[in-house]
Amino acid sequence: MSRDSDEFLKSLNINGKLDKETDPFLKSMNERKIDKVPDFPSLADQGKNMTELLAKFVESQMEGNQIFAPESEQKRRYDMCQVCEHFVKHAKRCRKCGCYMKHKVKLEVSECPIHKW
Repeated sequence: MSRDSDEFLKSLNINGKLDKETDPFLKSMNERKIDKVPDFPSLADQGKNMTELLAKFVESQMEGNQIFAPESEQKRRYDMCQVCEHFVKHAKRCRKCGCYMKHKVKLEVSECPIHKW
């Protein structure tokens, strides 16, 4: 890899070293005096989860299904997430899949990684 690509990866935090000064999530944690960084799946696992969701989404669209869950279902899902032991409140993310739950609950094809919804 070239020096430029190394710098690019570092800027994206793909190399696994997160910087509290540049990473928006860690910076907000630092400002809130939150010491422990939550354990999320690896970037590879998060990418796999996103790819699987995207495949389900495309398949669903090819069948002519709706994109978004009804608002009542979105709320029901998010309410369940908020009381789950795997939900990281300040990040609004799930420790099991790494997803940002405010967005994931909206898609009709989305599923909870531990089958709560």
